[in-house]
Amino acid sequence: MRKPTIVLAILFLFGCSAFAQGVYTPEKGTPERKEILDALRLPVERELKQKIVFAADTFNVLGNWTFIFGTMRSPEGGQPDFSRTKYAQAQRDGLSSALFAATTRIAAYDWDLPPVKALLREVSSAMSDETELLQGLSAPGQRALRPARTSPDMLAGRQ
Repeated sequence: MRKPTIVLAILFLFGCSAFAQGVYTPEKGTPERKEILDALRLPVERELKQKIVFAADTFNVLGNWTFIFGTMRSPEGGQPDFSRTKYAQAQRDGLSSALFAATTRIAAYDWDLPPVKALLREVSSAMSDETELLQGLSAPGQRALRPARTSPDMLAGRQ
């Protein structure tokens, strides 16, 4: 019974030392931030066969772990072109999910005027992204996409 206690004590001490360092955000333009983003970006560019840029809304580092929440864009600032990749359907599903999530929050009626303005901007942005994608589907040789597979159950993680 002694070994599990020792292992747990070592894990606890390791965890304490990692948390003692604290969560931090590498400053923009630093070599550390570039190294982390390159580690994320380079395999994605190889997979998509195009240049991409990450816009990080949240960028946290704790020990050897990094959490990044943001968007992937083309260098020009637009959406990456997924049309000729295996991710075309997933992009379509994701666009519909953003629109569905924003309209669901509006339909909940648990907002007042300032938050609903932001929600309406989310709806507008999601509709613009979807319209941009759909306009590109009329190009010759474009493969057809299935309707989006978005449902309240998928958004709640039940499917």
